[in-house]
Amino acid sequence: MSADRIPTMTDRAETRDELAAAASASAARNTPRALPVLAAFVFLACAIYLGLQLGARGDAEDRLGSSTARATTIEGLISQIEEARASGDAGSGPGLGDPIPDLLSRLSSLAERNGVTLGSPRERNVRSADVTELRVTYDARDQQFEGLYAWIESALDTIPGLKVYSVRLSPGRVPRRAAQGSPTGWDATVTFVRLERSS
Repeated sequence: MSADRIPTMTDRAETRDELAAAASASAARNTPRALPVLAAFVFLACAIYLGLQLGARGDAEDRLGSSTARATTIEGLISQIEEARASGDAGSGPGLGDPIPDLLSRLSSLAERNGVTLGSPRERNVRSADVTELRVTYDARDQQFEGLYAWIESALDTIPGLKVYSVRLSPGRVPRRAAQGSPTGWDATVTFVRLERSS
């Protein structure tokens, strides 16, 4: 192309296209590739950290709920002990927290009075500095529900400080000659708990 020639529209369009292609190639070469990769890595690391923190928060909330429930139970026991001390029960027999040497025979005689036949008791004592937690578990097989209920209720009413720790009931065995396969009673596992002052 000579210097005196006036460029045509086509020449201008080709020149413009060539310049645009060159600018695009230069921009692609000059664009940093590490920044998007780094940004994606930082985003991924933040997402992982957030997930871990949410899991830790859930664990902390579970521990807080468990501690709160335990504190409520302890406060209830403390208030019972304070009530017993304030009342100064001078009646006959052991008071709240006093050891009861014949606890097992009392429970057995209450069961007999209510028509409940018990298996041998299983005892578990957990001692701390000043308190012993006494757990007594009884198994009763093929018993009437009313008798079991009356036995548990009379035990709680007559033995100071006695609480029910757990009760597990299931239908008793079904004898072959029972009418329409109905069970004859209930199988029960009852655990009582009592806090006693350590001597």
